[in-house]
Amino acid sequence: MGRHSHCYHAMVCLMREPVMSELILHHYDLSPFAEKIRLVCGFKQLAWRSVVIPAVMPKPDYTALTGGYRRTPSLQIGADLYCDTRLIAEELEARHPSPTLYPPDQRGLMQVIVRWAEESFFWSCARTVVGANAEHLPETFHADRAAMRGHAAPSLTRTRAAGQEAAQQLQPQMRWVEDLLGRGTPYLLGAMPSLADFALYHCLWFLEQLPQRLLEHFTRDARVLDWMARLAAIGHGERTELTPTEALAIARDSSPQALPAHGPGELVPGLPVCVEPEERTSAPVQGTLVCIDARRVVLQREDPRAGLVQVHFPRLGYRVAPLLPH
Repeated sequence: MGRHSHCYHAMVCLMREPVMSELILHHYDLSPFAEKIRLVCGFKQLAWRSVVIPAVMPKPDYTALTGGYRRTPSLQIGADLYCDTRLIAEELEARHPSPTLYPPDQRGLMQVIVRWAEESFFWSCARTVVGANAEHLPETFHADRAAMRGHAAPSLTRTRAAGQEAAQQLQPQMRWVEDLLGRGTPYLLGAMPSLADFALYHCLWFLEQLPQRLLEHFTRDARVLDWMARLAAIGHGERTELTPTEALAIARDSSPQALPAHGPGELVPGLPVCVEPEERTSAPVQGTLVCIDARRVVLQREDPRAGLVQVHFPRLGYRVAPLLPH
């Protein structure tokens, strides 16, 4: 057994059960992806704590927990942080399986819809919204989103032009939405909502959140509007506020959950690694690999303010690489 594996197993032996098991969502109200998870909490009738984080960097309290991951939202349970809404949804489903987000007979189709909705369709919606509302958003927002992708802050003229280009891509995709909702069922895949509904809804929800409201410019189809009203009526569950300082204290006073140690090939538990989104929209997170499989990758890391925490990422869409020695 190598030195890193020995250190890892020593840490596992010191783990206790988490002190706190309440759901803590780190988010901000105008975040589309956070709206997806807020609605999932409503669908499952969950109580959750709300920690409002900044919409732009720096986010010092948030990144103390995540190790540098900046995207919104993440879910905290004790000293475990779940990043990316795909993984958050899976974790909520595992802990609260009824009602289900994943119809068993249509899971593949559901995942295809989710993937399209949260990539091509979402970015068409987001760029359209930002372009149409360029003057209504602070300069810090434009600069932050450009920096997130390694670019200089764009001019308002360029932002508006990018929004107009995105609107041309959004228009034909909106016809797909109308077709999907023309199958005679109240939700995309049947009589009950699935993750596909929440993944598609939050994109359209964002079209209505800034002063230039845009939904009616792209669809007036009653099937779409009625479907959105049904989903909005689900609500957000039971939300109560929590301060960032309190969330940090909960992490510090808890211990990460014990997980089975396994990893393929050279990515063995105990190895120092870094994890980052494939599209490089967040800083790499460094830590000690706890486990990795086809579904997720989990790191342990220590922070002076948060203590020993465990950060979870989905495997799909994230790069994992060993840290090279200095």
